[in-house]
Amino acid sequence: MPLPHQVALNGKAAIDAYLVGGYPAEDLIQVEALRYLYLNSVNDVSKVDFQHKNYCLRLLVLGDYLESNTKLQMRLLTQASLFLPTNTIITVKPHPACPIRVEDYPELSLSIVTEPLAQLLSKCDVAYTSSVTSAAVDAYCSGLAVISVSDPNSLNMSPLRGSSDVLFVTTRDELIMALTSISSIPVADSRRQYHFNLEKGLPRWRHILASAI
Repeated sequence: MPLPHQVALNGKAAIDAYLVGGYPAEDLIQVEALRYLYLNSVNDVSKVDFQHKNYCLRLLVLGDYLESNTKLQMRLLTQASLFLPTNTIITVKPHPACPIRVEDYPELSLSIVTEPLAQLLSKCDVAYTSSVTSAAVDAYCSGLAVISVSDPNSLNMSPLRGSSDVLFVTTRDELIMALTSISSIPVADSRRQYHFNLEKGLPRWRHILASAI
């Protein structure tokens, strides 16, 4: 099959995925992750003592662009809500293509926000995501514990699939267990470095563009 002379990838995670798929290593080059450069100005989320008596669960819900995925995600959260701490703070950031309305979920005490993700990450401890949204990667690389809903009737399309420190849930009981045992989720310090090249000066891009002139 015809192949491009080179494929530019934005970090070691992408490189590893291509190599596992059998792509020729000599045709892969690394560049900076332009979409994620803002992570340079986002401090890693502070480690939280989930067992502290005054701990308040701050849950960031990241919606999907597919209505079916969003409904599954919110349905499981509604079913699990009775088992959450009474002082849980639920912040919902819907995908622009799939709005979420407070009145559709009277059982939940939640707030809908449209702020940029970069402004929300430091205000939460746990990200609850759909199985498709790339926003899960933003939360993951910021140090949040990540819980992702996976539809048992379809493929797991999560960009974090295969990550040992992400909890994937398919049922209400699995979500309850994940939320109540959140302290057991390991948070690796190397998440950001493994996934993306984030050098501000874009040396890799500059080198490639300069050699093309």
